[in-house]
Amino acid sequence: MNPIINVLGVDIFDLGYVKSMLNVNEQKTYNKSKLITNTYDIPVINTDFYFSKSNPSSVFNGSNWRYSLVEVYNQDGNKIWEGALVDIEENYRDMTATLKCKNTYFGFRNNTIDYQSSTWETGAAAFKNICDSVGFEKYNLDSINASDSQLDDNGCKLKCDFLAEDGVGFIEAIEKLAEYNNAYLYVHNDELYFDHWIPFSGSTSVTLDGNVKGILKEAPIITSPEDDLINGY
Repeated sequence: MNPIINVLGVDIFDLGYVKSMLNVNEQKTYNKSKLITNTYDIPVINTDFYFSKSNPSSVFNGSNWRYSLVEVYNQDGNKIWEGALVDIEENYRDMTATLKCKNTYFGFRNNTIDYQSSTWETGAAAFKNICDSVGFEKYNLDSINASDSQLDDNGCKLKCDFLAEDGVGFIEAIEKLAEYNNAYLYVHNDELYFDHWIPFSGSTSVTLDGNVKGILKEAPIITSPEDDLINGY
């Protein structure tokens, strides 16, 4: 099936207006300004003024389009991005337009956290509890459970003390948990992941003719295509 980009309930990809498909990539970063994709631009063809706000034939004419829902589905029918339309930029010379959207995660950036751990818990468990406390449901539970098990097995637990009067925001709180737990926070297929990883710190055995001949002082450098690297392992 073809990708779908719904704007005001209309699939503009199916109508042939989309110049290029959104490039939605997995993100792994400790850079707070890039933790979550806050904005997305959708370039569209506007030769018939379909995206001109003041044109009578425009999809936006007479509608309350600002902050309306924008949904993007890939060729497998999976939703890979969701956001709100915030602005429309028109280029009359090229007869194109750009739909300016913000990710729906952006709205949670200003949520103030009021959360205290009832007991010692892993950072993954605290992450889930904090998400639940603000009504944030778009997290990947498998990544949380795997991280929770790994942190628990290594005795890595903490207590959170985020008070409303301190004014700590949702994004700030989960970033701090990622920092303390050596974890990755990233968005993939419209879900927020909390993945914990431990750098390899042992030695590497070298086997020749089926017999162990020695131990390397340093682990060998192993390269792999970037797309095959998952969660830093």
